[in-house]
Amino acid sequence: MTCDLVVLGGGPGGYVAAIRARQLGLSVTLVESDSVGGTCLNRGCIPTKVLVGCTSILAMARRARDYGVEIPEAKPDFKAMKGRKDRVVSRLRAGVEFLLKKNRVNLVRGRGRLVDSGVEVDGAGLIRARRVIVATGSRPQLFPGFAFDGRTILTSEEILEIEELPGSLIIVGGGVIGCEFACIFSELGVKVTIVELMPRILPMEDADIAATLSASFKKRGISIRAGEKITSLSAVHGKAVALLESGETIEGDRALISVGRVPNSRGLGLEDIGVSTGKRGEILVDDEMRTEVPHVYAIGDVTGKVLLAHAASAQGLAAAQNVAGDLGIMSSGASISRRTVDYSAIPAAIFTSPEIGTVGLTVDAAREAGIPVKTGKFPFAASGKAVAMGEIEGFIKLVVREDTGEVVGAQIIGPCATELVSQAAVAIRHGLTVSQFVEVVRPHPTLSEALGEAGEAAEGMAIHI
Repeated sequence: MTCDLVVLGGGPGGYVAAIRARQLGLSVTLVESDSVGGTCLNRGCIPTKVLVGCTSILAMARRARDYGVEIPEAKPDFKAMKGRKDRVVSRLRAGVEFLLKKNRVNLVRGRGRLVDSGVEVDGAGLIRARRVIVATGSRPQLFPGFAFDGRTILTSEEILEIEELPGSLIIVGGGVIGCEFACIFSELGVKVTIVELMPRILPMEDADIAATLSASFKKRGISIRAGEKITSLSAVHGKAVALLESGETIEGDRALISVGRVPNSRGLGLEDIGVSTGKRGEILVDDEMRTEVPHVYAIGDVTGKVLLAHAASAQGLAAAQNVAGDLGIMSSGASISRRTVDYSAIPAAIFTSPEIGTVGLTVDAAREAGIPVKTGKFPFAASGKAVAMGEIEGFIKLVVREDTGEVVGAQIIGPCATELVSQAAVAIRHGLTVSQFVEVVRPHPTLSEALGEAGEAAEGMAIHI
């Protein structure tokens, strides 16, 4: 078999790259050893968001009386929730398979390994290709001393397949994954304890965001043990037992290890053809997603750059366009231009309760980089729409350069934060000043008005605070 491009891995980076390359006129083969859609669709973003949606409705039902609605006691049916999760995943997976077929991407099932002339696939043989894009993703990080068994001690993958709710859950790591699962299981009545090595949960996020979420968690009965180190984690008589450095032990029915992810770069034959990797196994690429081997590109989590599905998709679009340019594809009579990814404007969405959306620089990151900044902060408690919704927890913070007035960062915690953050991403991507940002007239009453008010606050001119 021969083609222009082989894409190794069918996640949100790989299948997007494959379809775009076909749209540009290349012959494309996509090699996938598991289900298309990757971790995101099958074991990550989508199934967890289904559960977030289920528990959000449960929480609203429990608060119905506050809105003048009488609902009999709301109870979770975990089996039904899990069934809905599986149906949604199956539907979206079928959708990806349809898109690949519609765009005439050749899908080959099997594990691929890079060779000089293309990709060798178990059971399918050699696929010769002029270019290869590696998009093999990442997997949960495990550490020595953590006796992962897939039954009592789990990662973010196995916990999605449990049949019954545990009475108690130890979450090792208070990052994004750990905090999202804490919200899900706490709402379902599970006693949740988060153990985080750093002084606070969400240690990579803005301190005000982390403090607000931490306070919300404590109100809901989620125990946070920040600044604590687990020296061992094991299953003892069907229970998860965490031994802290202090000598104290914490026991739970299950434990979730959520301490980051590592690139899936082993066994791909990278070293055999000269592709370099970093200390964590990440494939080293330039701004155009090229490795040092001219015919090999890499995108997504396996590059270790930004471990987000939408970042992988953006990288996939860039790599596909650049491959087309390599191969002399013309568009409207002209050569296809090279494409890069602007990492400064990639937003992050954290589906906790309350939601979190961030993009660009925090105040601390800006100052560490020597950039003079000021902030504008607006609380949702001062938003008419948020008050009407009964969702007043949280705020919007804009980070603005003092010298140029450009918006360089935004941190949002509160209702619809994951949707609102895209407005700030557009401002950062296109270099808007805060004055230009606030000139946009936003409809009333909406949560988006709070973005404009945060911009006005940066200038000391907010109306409603």
